[in-house]
Amino acid sequence: MTAGHSRRRFLGSSGLLLAGLGVPGLTSCGGGSGSGGQVSLRMFWSGSQETNRILLSVIKAFEKANSKIDIRPEYGAGGGAADKLNTQIAGGRAPDLIVMSTSSMSDYVKRKVIFPLDEYTSSVIDLSDFDKRVVANATIDGKLYALPLGVNAPGLIYNRTVFERAGVDVPPPEWTWDDFAHTANVLTTAVGDGVAGSEDAGGKKAPFELFIRQRGKELFDGPQLGFTKEDLGDWLDFWYQLRRTGGVVAPDVQALYDQMANSPLIKGKAPMLFAAADNILGAQPLIKDKLDLHLYPRGEGDAPLGFYLVSNTMFVGYARTERKQETATAIGAMLTKPEIAKFNMVEHGMPPSSKARDLVAAELDADAKHVFDFIQNFATMAGDPPAPAPPGGSEVEDILDRTNTDVAFRRLDIPAAVDRFFSEASSALKSD
Repeated sequence: MTAGHSRRRFLGSSGLLLAGLGVPGLTSCGGGSGSGGQVSLRMFWSGSQETNRILLSVIKAFEKANSKIDIRPEYGAGGGAADKLNTQIAGGRAPDLIVMSTSSMSDYVKRKVIFPLDEYTSSVIDLSDFDKRVVANATIDGKLYALPLGVNAPGLIYNRTVFERAGVDVPPPEWTWDDFAHTANVLTTAVGDGVAGSEDAGGKKAPFELFIRQRGKELFDGPQLGFTKEDLGDWLDFWYQLRRTGGVVAPDVQALYDQMANSPLIKGKAPMLFAAADNILGAQPLIKDKLDLHLYPRGEGDAPLGFYLVSNTMFVGYARTERKQETATAIGAMLTKPEIAKFNMVEHGMPPSSKARDLVAAELDADAKHVFDFIQNFATMAGDPPAPAPPGGSEVEDILDRTNTDVAFRRLDIPAAVDRFFSEASSALKSD
């Protein structure tokens, strides 16, 4: 498992999380009514201590502005939290509000775990200052099922200190995949001491999806894969050649990358890492060297840019809650009321509300402002997002990771790996 998948995996594998759902006759045991018409809602999330701090601040601001609704937080970290939520959903006792991974949204919708928010957008959810591309990222079959906690951008995190010490120029923003490979190989030679130029990102969904979009295709075409065996073979070969020249870390080094602290970047094994832009805020305190952000590479010539704004984490409402109106009110206020949404800061990227962004921008420290400006600049280049991944899509990400790993360890050659990927991915999409 790579940290490129860690954000979506905070709820565990979607297949495991949602196993046993769709059982008829279950009702929510979530929020309830207190004295004087007071309504209590339960809200679940899993994440870092910084995530906890931020969301608790958002809840506090919401309760101050909405005296009739109180929020009871339920949060944790790791597999234990995922198991807890899994049990609650299977038993019809899930919290009213859930913070979830975007990649699992289609699974939730198919199994009717979450409810659409459209009927509330004319009352308690004000989307007037939301980027329409962000709204599209949370829409399935024409219905709005979620709202993003933040708007993010892919960002290649690089160790600026290593570049400067090695005398290697930072490539321009318009670099291509060939430029990336050249830079990685140059760094390997210039730095020495067993340091490779980059991590091995062949198993990561974000750079692979961009590579595919730059070929005018999508990761998914409805409930099917949207690219060819040739596309995947070219991608795996790109990273195979970098392993052969030493431009990326050895597979045993990459295999240790289960969280940012164990990444090749932080361990001093490689000065380039494919990530999300906001990840640099968690990475910088872990290393003395100066880190910075760079755009992902582009295709050659007139290839489409392929960039799109990313919303990795969403607010959703549990379909069996008896408090849909209040749940929608809470989701709307936490993300669209500037005086509340501003507490979200940049932990999940920029706030999706432009009014909240304006308030946040004035309060950011230098490091956070750098991330904010990077995402703002990226937004000017970003096109329309792909449709949300179909059910089984998150499992396809796991299969990609495993496929690249097996090629890296020479357990499979590329043609065999491609054939197995398409067989397993097609089964995952059909089974869901």
